[in-house]
Amino acid sequence: MSKLLSQHRKPLMDAHWCRALATLLASGLSAEQAFTALKGQADRHYQLAKACDKALIDIQQGASLVSAMALHNFFNQYQLQQLKIGELSGSLPLTLINIANRLNRQRERNQRLKTQLKLSQAVIVIGLIAGTIITATKGGSFFYEIVGLIVMVIVTKLIYMMLEADIFSVLAKVWQRQLIMRNVGVFKRLFEYYWYSLFAA
Repeated sequence: MSKLLSQHRKPLMDAHWCRALATLLASGLSAEQAFTALKGQADRHYQLAKACDKALIDIQQGASLVSAMALHNFFNQYQLQQLKIGELSGSLPLTLINIANRLNRQRERNQRLKTQLKLSQAVIVIGLIAGTIITATKGGSFFYEIVGLIVMVIVTKLIYMMLEADIFSVLAKVWQRQLIMRNVGVFKRLFEYYWYSLFAA
């Protein structure tokens, strides 16, 4: 799971850069001019500036703006589908603004969730420390307290990774795994042959 999450990091375009690109396009700049300007603004964002360079080459070779962005991790697949529709309908700047607004709401939700996780983590740590002190006074083993701390750290780290990952790509990758597809087929056959047993439960 952690390997899948590490392979699917967030796309390069956050809410700020979505709005910047929307402004450039709405001002009447061509795709090539917009990427050149975006690259100039991203001088402190090395990965984005490098992706803009590559996208510029693709556009100069005849690719559309959205096609060029699709090749270099500017957006996730769900966002790219929205952008393709926006490009076809001539409302690409508005689509970028909508994506920026959605990213802002997502970031706020993630921040609230992280805060709640930290509070929960603090409560668990206090409980484990209290348990350790009680165990020490009785001369017992610290094994379960140590295991509890390790499990808590691992679970929290995985949750943070899920919040930072491109969850749509992760789910798509998991769904494509042959083992999962075989298991889905098994459950489907079991349901087809034994669905009537649900009424007897």
